[in-house]
Amino acid sequence: MIRWSAFAAWCGALLIFLAEIRPVLGQWSRQVVSPFGGIDAVLQAGLLEWTRRTAFTPVWTDPPIFFPLTGVLAFMDSLLGQALLVAPVRLLGGATLAAQYNAAYAGTLLLAGAAMVALWRASGGRARESGIAVIALLGAPYTLSELGHLNQLPMPFVIAAIAALAAAFSTRPNRWAWWAVAAALVAQAAWGWYGFAHAVIACAAITALHFG
Repeated sequence: MIRWSAFAAWCGALLIFLAEIRPVLGQWSRQVVSPFGGIDAVLQAGLLEWTRRTAFTPVWTDPPIFFPLTGVLAFMDSLLGQALLVAPVRLLGGATLAAQYNAAYAGTLLLAGAAMVALWRASGGRARESGIAVIALLGAPYTLSELGHLNQLPMPFVIAAIAALAAAFSTRPNRWAWWAVAAALVAQAAWGWYGFAHAVIACAAITALHFG
């Protein structure tokens, strides 16, 4: 019975994921997932391309979004992590901007699901039942409300940092877990600055509660 329920949970997680990428199935290279009018998705796609072309150059922090203001990359997430994620797609050649955006979108959801599995396991959950946690993440009202915003999707490395911290504070702590916490924080800083702030606050709060 448990095995069947675990299988059903993973099927449910897969169906939710497919439903969230359904708008671009069959037109992966021509259309982006853009509910709620799609304005933010177009902005994020442009920012993804800006970062790809100019990362770490003198003009990187000055995209012409809020002209004539300068340094406006500080107003938003740089999408550096997402640009690195889809680099293999570009290396294959011929990938349109829409295809790159969709790869970043789908990849973010998959990475967040994988991080949720790690958190489930680090919290004592059994591996075969981790699909339940993925359903809770992908089907959450927050996730569904942010499908048009690449930088506001569930942030994989926030979840990964908390999972690593849970492993570090477990009854059988692993010293490598602290390195995993540090790596997750660095990765989240590249993935999204707002998410990095959330990760730091979450890790600090959990650590304070643990030692308190």
